[in-house]
Amino acid sequence: MRPEFFIGIDISSFSQVPTRTINPENLLEYQRFKDVAGKKAVSIDLPTVDAAALLAEDERERKMDIPERFGKALDVDIDLSKSGTWETVPGGRIWRVQINAPGAKTINMIFDRFFLPEGAQVFVTNAERTMVSGPIDVTQNNEYRKYSTSLIKGSSMLIELYEPESVKTQSELHISKVIHGYKLTPFAGFGESAPCNENVTCQAFAAWQDEANMVAMVLLQDNTRWCSGSLLNNACQNFRPNFLTAFHCLDNNGNGVADQGEITAAQNWQFMFQYISPQCNPSVNDPNFFTFSGSTFRAGWNVSDFALVELNQRPTASSGIRYAGWSRATTAPTSSASLHHPKGDVMKVSIDWVFRRS
Repeated sequence: MRPEFFIGIDISSFSQVPTRTINPENLLEYQRFKDVAGKKAVSIDLPTVDAAALLAEDERERKMDIPERFGKALDVDIDLSKSGTWETVPGGRIWRVQINAPGAKTINMIFDRFFLPEGAQVFVTNAERTMVSGPIDVTQNNEYRKYSTSLIKGSSMLIELYEPESVKTQSELHISKVIHGYKLTPFAGFGESAPCNENVTCQAFAAWQDEANMVAMVLLQDNTRWCSGSLLNNACQNFRPNFLTAFHCLDNNGNGVADQGEITAAQNWQFMFQYISPQCNPSVNDPNFFTFSGSTFRAGWNVSDFALVELNQRPTASSGIRYAGWSRATTAPTSSASLHHPKGDVMKVSIDWVFRRS
């Protein structure tokens, strides 16, 4: 039985953040970037990471029922007052800082204090300016005042905050953790999944594209591990952004209970929708996707391995993101399909033709 789906509604006060590959010159379309083009940002160098030791730990974890790890979280203390530089530009000012993680394959970060006033924008790019996440703006403010950035390729990232003159000094940004991605694959788990998993863009799965837009890869445990899940509609059909994933994704210590620390950790989860290869075969690692930062734990049960969280933001209709439906029908399905991100790969489909009871 295939899941039903529902199209999201557009509410201007909720938004997702795009991450995409670009031509470096495209950033100069923004006047504020022209004003600082060619200027070097202050750099912060992080300590090196023993990737070989971490990979050996991962090998020992392979048979354990825990999400796979791709990065190591490093504690930092970076904010607008004591780090980076401010420069005046027409209409406002720009704060910039570059963070370097020697040997990293990917890099991302967690803000434990985050607030942007109306008109302020943050862009995060790699040092080569070939990949950008943003704009991050007032729509990302939330009750926890936290924010997690998207994965960026490479070992360096440049953070730029534009603050209009009318809201000068109102922004608050404090970076508490930077995640050093140490996996040897080009972009996290790309190409790592088993051959029984096929790209969702293949012609055989053309009828599953709406369902594909319900699914996201989740970065959890300080954004160092990954899982999969899907946006789920409710009986009221009011498009509340509930997200269904597995309990073992939440259960860091494996005790079968949602402890307070694990519940709080969901506030920093990040959800990557539409991380999909644009072609069937061979896979293409085209990191153009939407991210949502943060969630609130709503329910979970170890026995049936389910966890339900609610996203901090609601997807807009223009994003193409869909909601999965559900049914209490007792008719047994003759097959099942799993749309997911095995080993952190681009979205895959696995079909199971074994008869199952509903």
